[in-house]
Amino acid sequence: MTHGLIGSTHEQLYHVIMEGSRETVFNQDADYQVFLGFLTNTAELEGFVLLAYLLMPDHVHLVVRPQDIDRTTPTARRVEQWCSVLKSYAPALEFHRVQKILGVKRLRSLIHHLRLEPVKAGLAHVPGKYRWFGGSLGMDKPRSNTGFSSTIGTVTDKERPVDRKARGREARLNLLLKGVCKAMRVSSQEILNRRLNDRSREARRLFIYVAHYSLGYPVAVIGRFLGVGSAFIVRSLAHTKDSLEQDPQKAAAWQQLVSELYLATIRDEGPNA
Repeated sequence: MTHGLIGSTHEQLYHVIMEGSRETVFNQDADYQVFLGFLTNTAELEGFVLLAYLLMPDHVHLVVRPQDIDRTTPTARRVEQWCSVLKSYAPALEFHRVQKILGVKRLRSLIHHLRLEPVKAGLAHVPGKYRWFGGSLGMDKPRSNTGFSSTIGTVTDKERPVDRKARGREARLNLLLKGVCKAMRVSSQEILNRRLNDRSREARRLFIYVAHYSLGYPVAVIGRFLGVGSAFIVRSLAHTKDSLEQDPQKAAAWQQLVSELYLATIRDEGPNA
């Protein structure tokens, strides 16, 4: 469920704190379990490795890094988007903060603090034994030559091969295509067809916009999926950007639609059309 670092010099490490205004966010074990399942699933979909998590009754701590850094969307923005998804799933988590972790020393100190927090709150007797804590960086086990516990799983090529990543992208793009078709009342063939009418052309632009700016996929990946060149995708994005800037009413409508389509790629259901 949680993973170690690949090496010890990764520069994209983030600490996420989420909390609500109520006294408790999780009222029973089932609440923790359901949220944890959604958390781990969406982390993988969004391209994050979950290094550690701590689910407390009234707040949540997450420590993450990206699986890769080849996406065009900046990592910090992707973390913010992921937090929005988590808050939409668990509305009691109303607020969040994202802090960049500067260096492995700071990371180890943070994990140590998270292990102790349930003990200080009277929820566990032994550090690291709290049921809703996950993650370790070699604090209890002998260190490997990388400085991290040899018992903590690392993301190897065997565990996350390139073909699995490609299949995941294709599956998510297919979910997005399904959602766009439902929202715009067109068929997938109309979007994929080179001869487009006004509605299917607008649907294709919406698909490209969400795939690039919300899902963070490179233009080359989107182009291969649609069977068009990268230059076509770039022109489509530029046209859409200009169109939204000139039409605030359309921009507002698209903002809501883009959020629904983004969630549709996670929940496997189209937005309400």
